[in-house]
Amino acid sequence: MQSTARVVVFFINPPNSNDLDADDVVDANDIVVSKGIQHTDWASFPHLGILSLASYVDALPDFESVYVDGVIHPLDSILAAIRERADRTLAVCLSAITANYEASIRIARAVRSLDSHIAIVVGNDHFTALNREILDRHGELIDCGFVGNEVYCGLVDFLRDRQRSRTTGVYPGSIRLEAGRIVADPAIREPVNRIIDYDLIDRTLPHTTVYTSNFTRRLGRRILALTGRQVHKGVPVEIGRGCINSAATMPVHSAPFSTAGCGKTNFQPITRGPPCAAHGKRATTTCT
Repeated sequence: MQSTARVVVFFINPPNSNDLDADDVVDANDIVVSKGIQHTDWASFPHLGILSLASYVDALPDFESVYVDGVIHPLDSILAAIRERADRTLAVCLSAITANYEASIRIARAVRSLDSHIAIVVGNDHFTALNREILDRHGELIDCGFVGNEVYCGLVDFLRDRQRSRTTGVYPGSIRLEAGRIVADPAIREPVNRIIDYDLIDRTLPHTTVYTSNFTRRLGRRILALTGRQVHKGVPVEIGRGCINSAATMPVHSAPFSTAGCGKTNFQPITRGPPCAAHGKRATTTCT
């Protein structure tokens, strides 16, 4: 009997790590971060980083992306969603910042125990800054990690090789363990991803109702008071860190796995670097 094709790729913003144990706090003096859903900006917007990656991958043949925001859904619900699709799941991609890194590792352990054929991929700021320390400590749980900003083509190349049971290709922007040694593939310049499918936000688990409710309560009323305009939904645009696609530098922020967006609007393609295996393109993008 032919095995089920593995096409499902989860893109998960894990819960705040302190959320996992907050209900067990009994001492009023214990210091814990409040529930992520209570934070002003954590649960008012979609997570644009994982949505961008999920949209990009979902638009390609033979992949089905799943968007999950752990600020909205608790760990049990996330693992249940993975369990229901385990035999069709190719990879679980985790957006790791310091505040949710422990939760990321808990998800990775649970997935590894559930089905060792599911690849664990990690990215975002925490992995970008501490990738070698993370691989030294948790390398047995992480099949591939990505650093920096241009990670789309490398991720797709890794996922396609994984479908073919290959794991020793070149995946631009990745750092991983091979035969006990750390292998790092340099990033390549990529165009800005313009594929954003907002339908993914509610395709598997519902998110929009909570996002909209929180936005209206926390920001909508304030915007109305300041501008006289009634606004019900929004997305963040980060302009304080500079352009993530500057031709001059590669900042440490791993924007595709984060919530940041580019505040610039004048994009100019530049021909440079090796082609992307996913689309055969050599274009990169800078902002002016």
